[in-house]
Amino acid sequence: MAQYIDNQKTIIVMNNKQVMLEALQAQLLVKQNEVSEYTTNVFNVNLQSLNDEILEWFNQNIRLSILKADISSESLTMHTQKDRWANRLEFSIRNTWREKEAPEFQFNWSSGNTHSDPSDIEYGITIGRICENHETIKDLFLNNWSKRCKEISIALRQLQSPIDALHRSIRELESDIENDQKTSFMKPGFSLKLKSYKSIEWVRSEDYSSNERELQDNPGEIKLQTGRSKYDYVFVREFTVNKKVGYKYDLTIDNHTGITTTCQVTTKQFEDFIDKVVSWQNKDAQEKSDYAVKRFDEILESIAKEKELASKRSTSIRLPKLS
Repeated sequence: MAQYIDNQKTIIVMNNKQVMLEALQAQLLVKQNEVSEYTTNVFNVNLQSLNDEILEWFNQNIRLSILKADISSESLTMHTQKDRWANRLEFSIRNTWREKEAPEFQFNWSSGNTHSDPSDIEYGITIGRICENHETIKDLFLNNWSKRCKEISIALRQLQSPIDALHRSIRELESDIENDQKTSFMKPGFSLKLKSYKSIEWVRSEDYSSNERELQDNPGEIKLQTGRSKYDYVFVREFTVNKKVGYKYDLTIDNHTGITTTCQVTTKQFEDFIDKVVSWQNKDAQEKSDYAVKRFDEILESIAKEKELASKRSTSIRLPKLS
């Protein structure tokens, strides 16, 4: 952990790390867009082309209607005319624990779903014809289709690799910044007012009959344990670190009632409080507000739809029955 000489140096170091974090996040966005574009325009197209080729081979050589092929590096699933899970045919590679042994090629199908209707009989005939061509299908899967699928997937994974590295770097830097914040927040002389947040509240009326709701800004407040009992706590909206006295911190706080008081808390109690403060300032307050705004928009949309339906019902005209 770096040792800081003064608050000014702490601020400079934290700002530099924040700039680095924003740069990494910008790089991540660029790489994610590249992967998304490649997946849509190259990977999906190449994979679909391979699936279409496999499907064409089965339709020409097995000669019965098969709807779709799904290839992966380890398996191939064929969707038959009666496209349900029980009527799908699967070819797969099962690697053994002995490295020198060749992987097993398996053909799996459901054996208890053939009845007397034409599509089920066709399903049984399809299985029989696949068994007749088993060695050819095995050779094509192992030496052609599977290898080409792996090549298509490797190209995508290589493009995704920098994204994984960027995610790791961002997580590490975010953790480092949080640790710097915790150290800074606990220094004597530090003062902070917690971020406010939005919530959905009922609109007050004199007779309490209002059904309207509104978004309100609320002061942020976090629970601070002040004693040994679980009931010894206060909700803090703003605090100032006055000094450290032995293993305790002397604080000036503004509580949830708006009253300013001083108190002393243990290092452990203050560290737990600061952990929550950092999380609240960095993400929790924003996430809580974003959720409230989203729910409020959904409520307004629902109310608008209800009013529209009510209006249609009230203006509808019932024609009299003709005798």
